[in-house]
Amino acid sequence: MANEQGIGPRERLARALRASLVILSAMTAFPGIAGAQPRDLEPGSLLVYPFFDNRPGRETVVTVTNTNFDRSVTPNGFKTGDVLAHFVYVDGLDCLEFDRAEFLTPGDTLTVPTTVHDPHAGFGFLYVYATDPETHEPIEFDHLLGDILVIASGLEGGWSIQAVAFQAFPGGPPGPAAPTSGSGHAFTDADGDGLRDFDGIEYDLFPDALYVPRFFEEGARNQTQLVLVTPFGPEYIASAEFSIFNNSEDRFSRSLRFSCWFAADLSTISSITSSLGGNPFEFAPRQTGWLRIAGGRLINRSGRREPFDTAVLGFALENLGPVGNRIQVARLLNHSGTRFGGSLR
Repeated sequence: MANEQGIGPRERLARALRASLVILSAMTAFPGIAGAQPRDLEPGSLLVYPFFDNRPGRETVVTVTNTNFDRSVTPNGFKTGDVLAHFVYVDGLDCLEFDRAEFLTPGDTLTVPTTVHDPHAGFGFLYVYATDPETHEPIEFDHLLGDILVIASGLEGGWSIQAVAFQAFPGGPPGPAAPTSGSGHAFTDADGDGLRDFDGIEYDLFPDALYVPRFFEEGARNQTQLVLVTPFGPEYIASAEFSIFNNSEDRFSRSLRFSCWFAADLSTISSITSSLGGNPFEFAPRQTGWLRIAGGRLINRSGRREPFDTAVLGFALENLGPVGNRIQVARLLNHSGTRFGGSLR
């Protein structure tokens, strides 16, 4: 299990500043970069799964599928559609990482229980990115799809969400002579820093804002759990800014601080979600509201604000019905806009 945190805060900051400058120049070179988005329903080169749970009584199954069917044999002996999928599990409590790789042939799919794949107990998020089977370096391979299935004891069935896909080089490879693997795939580490940069050059940018289009007022029969993921590591204190609306267009604001990963009921973020004060007759017997979430200030452990704000992904998990006879429904959050998304190793 990897327990090193990799690069230090100063080096992360320096790299982020360099990335910001590269983004500005790339927006001129590639006009379409400003519209880059993570791809909820499209294949990508990097997949983010916002949740896994290895605690007793839970079962999480993760799937990665290679949609590339090209079986042409290349000079290095691999097929064009071969890929080495690099998995990184991130613990939600301490941000420690565990990684491994799996070889996928053209049209292959892999489904494994996370308790087997990552033998460490706990919960958090994971991400998977495409690497070259020969060199193990990250490559442009926008052919990966995935999802997770979670089953908990005491529930009828379970719930599933798709992985959020990020495509490589959304504005096109940076330069006409981008180095390629022996199988013909471009290497994605454009700046040579050894990280997966969500800068609109190496991979898609992160969303600027997330939305929960509807939640039920919190109570004994209804709770909505919110899960948020940020690529900024434990050396930072991330923040999220919430705009909470009831069904009468009243707006309430709240802030949240966390590191790496966050999961809690909406009522722990704000008691307003348990007493919305809107129109009680619009959807009886339970009022509804909605949320807008945006990344806020990013603070390093020395207490200084970084020159860029937090980037987040997430999903909502609804718990419906009385305790003991409850169902769960999960959905990825809607999103809009773009912003610099930091880096993953």
